[in-house]
Amino acid sequence: MWQKLIITADPLRQQVCKITGLRFEPGITRNLLPSKPLATLGNVGAGLQQFNGRWGIRRPGQGLVTTVDMKGVTANRIFKEAFQNRRCVIPCSGWAERRDGYGELLHFTPSNDATLLVAGLWFGDSAHASFIALTRKAPGKNPRHLPMLIQPKQLRQWIDAPAAQAEGLLQSSPAISVQSRQAA
Repeated sequence: MWQKLIITADPLRQQVCKITGLRFEPGITRNLLPSKPLATLGNVGAGLQQFNGRWGIRRPGQGLVTTVDMKGVTANRIFKEAFQNRRCVIPCSGWAERRDGYGELLHFTPSNDATLLVAGLWFGDSAHASFIALTRKAPGKNPRHLPMLIQPKQLRQWIDAPAAQAEGLLQSSPAISVQSRQAA
């Protein structure tokens, strides 16, 4: 599970504005912890817009869930329903997870400093939304999970398309080259 999202206001703000044509205010935080406020992009009835909520959902017996492997989405009723009706994009600069799942905290950021458009799901209502990121198993041990990425030209399609079409976009999730460093 990811321990933090890395959000740097700039160049993230400029890149999201350029991609969407929207004014985007990601907040001022370098290390976003689970349950903290998070800015996302989604369609909450008035077309594509920024909406804010909290990162992670509370699941009975599992605590706070911040990510879900894409393979688990269709097998779980709660995630499946959100996938069909409430998809979003989580713009971020990277993420952090524990080495081998338990060790030191490592930060992962794109090698080219690009903004990551992470496929996400939202829960609740738009005024009190919670978000999770979709991931896939990484080929190596660190990182253990890679984000399911949306290409900028497919952002609106991911959010608005029927579920079968959106699932097809994830099958072509772009490869990502990441650099890691030990968290300070």
